[in-house]
Amino acid sequence: MNSILFITRSQTDAQRARVYLARNGISSVVEKTTFKRGGCAFGVRVRGDSSNCAEILARYGIVIIETRT
Repeated sequence: MNSILFITRSQTDAQRARVYLARNGISSVVEKTTFKRGGCAFGVRVRGDSSNCAEILARYGIVIIETRT
């Protein structure tokens, strides 16, 4: 099953994103990862169809810095 990681600005934003996605029936998990330029980052990993996740998160004011597969 495909998954996508939406990198957010902070751990708090990643946790909020998980809650907002759950309210819309989308399960996700918060993950800690690293930036290519160094430093840590947090995001939410969504498995399956993630086509409308970015739109949902934008509606709640969550800024997506980067997406990874």
